[in-house]
Amino acid sequence: EREREALRASFAVASGDGDEESDEEEEETVSANIREVLSEELGVDRCHEILAALYVARSDVAAMVRQMSFSVWKTVVANTPRTVRECLPQIMDIVLVGLASDAYERRTTAARTLGDLVHKLGEAVMSRVVPILEGALRGDTIVADGGGSIRHGVFIGLSEILNATGKAYMDAYADAMIPLVRRGLCDADEMVREAAAAAFNGLQQTVGPRVIDSVVPPLLNALTQNSGELDGIDPEHALEALRELMAVRANVVFPVLIPTLTAVPITLFNARALSSLIQVSGATLSRRLPQILLALFESLPVHHASGDTEAEAGLRDTVRVIVSTAAQDEGTLESLMLQFHESVKVKEGADLSAAPKEASRVAEACYGLATMCQSFAPNSAARGRTAMGAHVIDWLRILIDLLASSSQLVVEASWAALDALCKIIPKDDYDGYVGPISRAVLHATELLPKEQKTLPGFNLPKGVGPLLPIYSQGLLTGSSDTKERAVRGMARLVRFTEPTALRLFATGITGPLIRIVGDRHPPNVKAAILSTLGLLLTQVPALMRPFLPQLQRTFVRGLSEADDTVRRRAAAALAALIPLQPRLDPLVAELTTGIKQTEEQGMKNAMMKAVVAVVCAPNAQSLSAASIQAI
Repeated sequence: EREREALRASFAVASGDGDEESDEEEEETVSANIREVLSEELGVDRCHEILAALYVARSDVAAMVRQMSFSVWKTVVANTPRTVRECLPQIMDIVLVGLASDAYERRTTAARTLGDLVHKLGEAVMSRVVPILEGALRGDTIVADGGGSIRHGVFIGLSEILNATGKAYMDAYADAMIPLVRRGLCDADEMVREAAAAAFNGLQQTVGPRVIDSVVPPLLNALTQNSGELDGIDPEHALEALRELMAVRANVVFPVLIPTLTAVPITLFNARALSSLIQVSGATLSRRLPQILLALFESLPVHHASGDTEAEAGLRDTVRVIVSTAAQDEGTLESLMLQFHESVKVKEGADLSAAPKEASRVAEACYGLATMCQSFAPNSAARGRTAMGAHVIDWLRILIDLLASSSQLVVEASWAALDALCKIIPKDDYDGYVGPISRAVLHATELLPKEQKTLPGFNLPKGVGPLLPIYSQGLLTGSSDTKERAVRGMARLVRFTEPTALRLFATGITGPLIRIVGDRHPPNVKAAILSTLGLLLTQVPALMRPFLPQLQRTFVRGLSEADDTVRRRAAAALAALIPLQPRLDPLVAELTTGIKQTEEQGMKNAMMKAVVAVVCAPNAQSLSAASIQAI
């Protein structure tokens, strides 16, 4: 009750009737009297709390509150700088709570108050504000309205001070502020770390590089000493601090971090740190990408040789993160492509099985390319319409060449990349890649040693799987030239693949060939189809048995074609089929009837060759007497 009476009396004097003018001395006397009354009745501390609240109200978001507060303040306080210095601890208590509040009005009012303090009073309050902020950091008070901790408010306040203070003041107090920022960056509370990072950004812009030199090295030291805390900084907290710094000043912080984190061999902890930091690196990743990837590629064989599978897996995860992040930006994508190209370069004919480090580098680049392709959406390699589309042909050639490598590691990695690459090519573009793929396969197979009859990459469990859909689509929808290339390409796949590896694809190859061979096509296309079907019968006879009835009709029909090349290919294919046919009598009947009925000598000759093949077949003894008589 005494407190309310004292306040009522003071504010009554302060408001007055507004009609009488007083000179400055009278105002100071009145103000001093009011202060004396408040101090006597309420006590000095309570008086300071009221004046602090009144000072903060001068920056309220509501205009009416600001006007009334100014009016009362002017009446109650004669010397603002002196009064503010006396009440500064209480003002800062209110400000810090307000800055950490969830309420917009409280945050705005607190920020305005702090800015007003520093802007108007400058060095007069700076020397006292910084120690107050430092003391508040030691507390763990939570704002009652659901906001963050007081520590959160400290760094929001620090940012406000930096925005309102000139460079001269900052140079004088930077040494006191830098430790506060470093401590806040390692705080366990995410909101505190974010606010500290914003303060770091403002401090770096004002003071310059010495902030980086004072903040980043201790964090980096704590990060690399991952077995425990260093100078009171937990490694995990140090990593989170660096993430926050990267989010606000990646272009300044990243170059400082890279030399330490990419020292070969990269440790598992450093790899995880890189993975975490790169996700917030933004455009700065592009310039550092080659250095990072090369260090990772060089470190992987070291861990592999030492048997550290956990570190090896961790480094590969980091490569995946880097590649997936870089692939989202077209500018970085070009740098990534250049690095992959450099990493897969090998001398023609080089024996990678005898160079494990080089083989590891090539393989990891291939796996990286596979990861990049997997991070893209379907159809993202459309020719002429996407950034990735321009690189597809080059990579098809490179990867197919690597399928012939002497290193099993490289073969498996290049196949994984080829599979991922083919999956992002739009189906509508398939026929455009039939030619490049055929040339690449031809080049790869021609480089094989004479004693090697198959391409190692085609002998993997799903070896020809990535290329087969492209050939099939070209066969069904392409031009005549494309169809011929597709058929010849399929034939080359069959010729350079182990029969056991073709088991999964026998139907996928044979079906489309049988389906289109009866359509109207130029003789060269039909001849290529018949030749490929004959090759399949020779290479994987057991897998072709379900198709024998259809194939026999197809080949016999081919003997009646007008083109001599087509007839010869049909006869050769039929000769390959005959040993597999359990009953030859129907075939003999069809051939002998055709010979009797046709008048064209070329057709007669083709059918006679087929009859000769029947007679010479190992199963010719199954022929009936009627068939022998007909022949």
